[in-house]
Amino acid sequence: MDTLIDWLIKAWDSGNVATLAFAALLLGGFKLNSILSLAQRISGRRRRFLVDALKQDGLDAATRAFLLEELNALLVQRATGIVGNQVYRSTVLALIARSSGELRAGQFARAGRFLQLRDGSRIDVVIRRSDTFEYWATILYGLFLLVLALGLFSLPKLAPPIGNPIAVAGLIALGVATLAFGCFMFAQTMPYTVAKRIAPVLQRLQSPARHDIAVEPGESRPGEAGLPCLASARASLAARSMA
Repeated sequence: MDTLIDWLIKAWDSGNVATLAFAALLLGGFKLNSILSLAQRISGRRRRFLVDALKQDGLDAATRAFLLEELNALLVQRATGIVGNQVYRSTVLALIARSSGELRAGQFARAGRFLQLRDGSRIDVVIRRSDTFEYWATILYGLFLLVLALGLFSLPKLAPPIGNPIAVAGLIALGVATLAFGCFMFAQTMPYTVAKRIAPVLQRLQSPARHDIAVEPGESRPGEAGLPCLASARASLAARSMA
């Protein structure tokens, strides 16, 4: 930590703006793709383009159906954050309805990168070892940024008195920016955390015992197959009542 503080002090005193700029780029470049995807989601240009395209005359049925599906997907994404095709969206909404409040649309939106549609009707959580490594690396990087921000805030007191108020303001601004990036790093771990949390719920809801199966007269309901004594007890009670 002392070496890092000395390095920052020397870079500031010598006016080495390139070094400080490189540090800022290092802070932001680690999750540049996440920042760009966030800006793309905020933008509404694609929705306006689809609406305008559907107003055009001369569209064939296939093109119009494709544009309507894209618009529906975009509207669902804007309303719930869920991204996927029609089958995926329908499966997610059905799971939310069956979960009795255990699952929410926001959880599927956050954990979307770890969710995969299997067999056209099942959603599984797929977490690879590289995802686990990225999760812990992001946490460690966020902790490093928080420690760095603390060091930047402490520089005016630890270092020799800085008489230039612009230099002090610059250090404070850099500390605030570093702290913001540190919090942003921790926010990037939410998809992994949410995916781990909803995995057992999805497995339980999609187990064969939970599927609705039509029951014929005299047959047992799902979950009663392993309890033959329950069916015989019901038959015995029915015979006694008729007697």
